[in-house]
Amino acid sequence: MARSKRINKNMNPPKWADRFLNWYCRKDLLEEIQGDVHELFFYRLEHNGYRVAKTRFVWDVIRFFRLSNMRKSNIQNINNMDMIRSYFKVGFRNILKNRLPSFINIFGLSTAVGCAIVIFIFLDYQLHMDDFHEHADDIYMITNNINRDGQIQTWGDSPKLLGPALKEDFDQIQNIARIRNSGGIFRYDDKVFNEFVQFADPQFLEMFTFELKFGNEQALYDKNAVVISNELAAKYFGDENPIDKQITITFRDNQKESFLVKGVAGDFPKNASFVFSVLANYSLYDKIFDRDSDDWKDFTSATFIHLNNGEYIDGITSQMDKYLALQNEAAEDWKIQSFGFQSLRKISLLDFETRGSIADGGHPASRLTMSIIGIFLLAMACLNYINVAIVSASTRLKEIGLRKAIGGSRASVIRQFLTENLILCFIALILGLLLAYFLFLPGLNSVIPIEMPFHFSSIPLTIVFFVGLLMLTGFLSGAYPAFYISSFKSVNIFRGKERFGRRNIFARIFITFQFVLAFTTIIGCVVFTENSIYFKNKDWGYDQEQVYVVPLEGEKQYTALRDVVEKNPNVVNFAGSSQHIARANSLTVIELVNEKYEVIRYDVGFNYLETMGLTLKEGRFFEEDRGTDMKESIIINQKFATKMGWLEPLGKYLEYDSAEYRVIGVVEDFHHDFFYSNIEPLFFRVAEENDYNFLSMRVMAGTSNETADFMKNSWKQIAPDFPYKGFFQDEVFERQFQQEEGSIKILAFVATLALILSCIGLFGLVSFNITKRMKEISIRKVLGANMMVITKLINNNFIWLMLIAVLIGGPLGYFMMDALLDVIFKFRKPITGLPFIIGGGSLLLTAILTVSSQVYKVAKSNPAETLRDE
Repeated sequence: MARSKRINKNMNPPKWADRFLNWYCRKDLLEEIQGDVHELFFYRLEHNGYRVAKTRFVWDVIRFFRLSNMRKSNIQNINNMDMIRSYFKVGFRNILKNRLPSFINIFGLSTAVGCAIVIFIFLDYQLHMDDFHEHADDIYMITNNINRDGQIQTWGDSPKLLGPALKEDFDQIQNIARIRNSGGIFRYDDKVFNEFVQFADPQFLEMFTFELKFGNEQALYDKNAVVISNELAAKYFGDENPIDKQITITFRDNQKESFLVKGVAGDFPKNASFVFSVLANYSLYDKIFDRDSDDWKDFTSATFIHLNNGEYIDGITSQMDKYLALQNEAAEDWKIQSFGFQSLRKISLLDFETRGSIADGGHPASRLTMSIIGIFLLAMACLNYINVAIVSASTRLKEIGLRKAIGGSRASVIRQFLTENLILCFIALILGLLLAYFLFLPGLNSVIPIEMPFHFSSIPLTIVFFVGLLMLTGFLSGAYPAFYISSFKSVNIFRGKERFGRRNIFARIFITFQFVLAFTTIIGCVVFTENSIYFKNKDWGYDQEQVYVVPLEGEKQYTALRDVVEKNPNVVNFAGSSQHIARANSLTVIELVNEKYEVIRYDVGFNYLETMGLTLKEGRFFEEDRGTDMKESIIINQKFATKMGWLEPLGKYLEYDSAEYRVIGVVEDFHHDFFYSNIEPLFFRVAEENDYNFLSMRVMAGTSNETADFMKNSWKQIAPDFPYKGFFQDEVFERQFQQEEGSIKILAFVATLALILSCIGLFGLVSFNITKRMKEISIRKVLGANMMVITKLINNNFIWLMLIAVLIGGPLGYFMMDALLDVIFKFRKPITGLPFIIGGGSLLLTAILTVSSQVYKVAKSNPAETLRDE
C-alpha cells in the first residue's frame, strides 16, 4: 500500500546549502539556478519525501559549483591555479623523497583516522536509531513514572486501556499501536522451536516502516493471521513462499492456536531498536491468557501513539491527569505518579534509564568512552605528525632559504607546507577508510553484541564529517610545523646560524602528552582486565556449580521428570520453581506498616534453596511436613532485612497479595543478576506444583555431562513436541562475560595503538634531538666517549619526560577509571597498583626499544664524515 506523504510547512531546503549557492553563483545566473533547484526540491518533497528531497537539493547545489558559474571575486580568491598545481606537484615529490617520515605520518594518521571513522559509525548508529521509520517525528511511546522509596522510576510499559482511550479523546492522534511480548512454541511440520511472539494492534504495520517481503500491511486485521520475520521464514520454510501456510503456536498450559502466515517482513534495518519474530493480533492475547479486556490494571509491553503532527504532544501531555486517576483507582498497589511520552527517535537513547523498555540502546558511558578514545587517537596522531614534520624539515632548510631568497613570501611557504600536509592527510584518509571497512569495523562487530553496518545516516552528514576530518587533521597536524618552519630567515640558513629548534619545548610537551594518553589507556585496559578476572572468580553468594536446570512447558512435564530424576543416582537434590535465580523473577510491591516497598519475589518448591546452594544465615528452610510453610511462610535475604530495618527479622510479618506472611529464615545475599546491578531485597515463598516453570537439580561432581545427556533423552520421551532448553547454572552469565571480554579486547587494541603512536612520536623527537646534536656527539666520540656516555646523553631528557608522563597519567588514569567503573559496575574490584606498574613498564620498555634503534644508528655513524659535513 502506498504511503501518503505529509508536507510540513517547516520542510524547507537546507539553509546552509542555499547560502553556499548564493555565495558562489554569478548574479546573472543565480535567480534561474536557484529557482530550478527549489522547484525540484518541492517536487521531490511531494513525491519522494523530505529526506530524499533534502539530499538531492544538496547534490544539485554541489553539481552547479563550476568555474563557469562562479563569481569572479571567488575565482580570484581561490588563487592562481598554476600556483596551486605547483604546490601539489612539489608536495607529492617531497612525500616520495622523504619516504620514512611520510610512511610514519601516513601510518599514524591512517590508523587514527580509521578508528575515528569506526567510532563515528558507532555514534551515528546509536544516535540515529529508528530514523528509517517514515513517521518517526510524530510517533511517541507512552511511559509511566512511579515513586519507589523516594526515587522516581520511568517504565516503558503502560495500561492497555490507555492507548484506545487517548485515540478516542484526541483528534490529533491518527493511530495507536500496543505491543505485548510473550513466547510460544512455533511448529511447522516437524520443525519445532521456542520463538518470541508479540501481539500487536493491526495498525502496527501501518505506523512503523517495516517493509514486507510478502503480504501487505493489512495482514494483522485478520485475527487468524501472523506476520513473521524473514529470518524465521528461512528457518521454517527455506526458499518456499510461506504465505497461507498453516502453523501452530503452543502457549502456556499447552494451549494451541493455529494461524495462517499472511505476511513476511523484509530484512530489518540494522538501526532498528526493536523488531519482531512473530506478530499476532493484539486482541488474541486476552483470549489466550484469560485476561479481562476492560482491566486498567493490565499493562502492555509498550503503547505507541501516532500524531497528525508531533508538535501536539505537549498539549496531550498536559491533559493526562484524567487517565492517571482511572489507573490508580484500579491498581492501588501500583500507583503511577505521572505519564510521559518518549519520541520514537529517542527511545533507544533513553533505554538505559527506562525500565522494561521495548527498545535496545546503549549506555551513554559507552558513547562517551568511544568519543574520548577517538579524540585521544586523533590527537596522538596529529602530535606525531608535528614531531616528525619538524624533524624532517631539517633536511629542507636550504630549500626554504632558497624560496625566500628568490622572493618567496612567508605566506607562500606556509601554503606549500599546508598543501603537502593536506595531500598526506588525504592519503591517510583513504587508507583509514579502507582500514575501517576491512579491518576495524569487522573487528569491533566481532566483540560487541550488535552488528553495525558500514553505513552513514545521511549524505550531508557524511560529507561534513569526512571534509571536517580532513581539514581538522590537516590543520592541526600541519599548522605548527608550517608556521614554525616558515619563520626561518634565509640569511641565517645559508650562513649556518639558524639553530634548528634549539629547545623545542612544544615537541617535548607533545610527546609528554602522548605518553600521558598511552599510560592512561594502558591503565584502563589492565583495570578492566582485572575486573573481568574478578567477576569470573567472584563468589555468587551461592554454590552455582554442579546445578543443572530444565525449563518446563507445563505441570505434566514436571511430574514426569520428577519421577525420572528420583531414580537417577547422579542427582543429589532437586526441586521445582515458578521463577529461577538469574533467569526469571517477579517484581512485587509489598505493604509493611502502611508503607509500600518494591521487592523481588521467587515462588519455589520445597528443597529449592538447598538445591541451589543458598547459605542460611538464621532460621530455617521450608519444610514440607509443616503445613504453615505452604501458605504463610517466607524466607528473605539479608538485604530485605536491612531495607526494613529489622535487627531480628525472624517472626516478623508482612502483607502481600491480601495475605499475611511470617519470616522463618534469612539467607545470605546472593547475585540474582549480573554484577552491573545491585543486590535487591527479595523473598521466597512456596509455590504450587502446577505453577512450576523450572526443574533444578544438584548433581554429583564429575557427572554433569552424563546427567545433562540423561535429561535430554528423558525429555524426548516425555515431551517430544517441545524443544529442550536445559542449561547449567554456572552458564547464566556467559553472555555478560563475553561482553566483558569484548570490551577488554577493544581496550587492549586501543592501548597497543596508543603505545605505537607514542613510539612513533618518540622516534621523531629522538631523531630530531640526534640531528641537532650530531656535531656534539661526533666530537665526543672523537675525544673518546663510549656508547654508554652517548646513550646517557641521548636518554637523559627522555627519562624526565617519561617521569612527568607517569606523574600526570597516574592520577588522571586512576580518577577516570574509578569514575567510569562506578558508572558501569555496582560491584567491582578496587584499583590496585598493578595497572600502574604494567603501564609504566610498558612505556619504559617501548621507549627503550625506540631510543635504542636511534642510538644504534649513532654508533654506526662515522664522526669524521659528520664533522666534515658540518
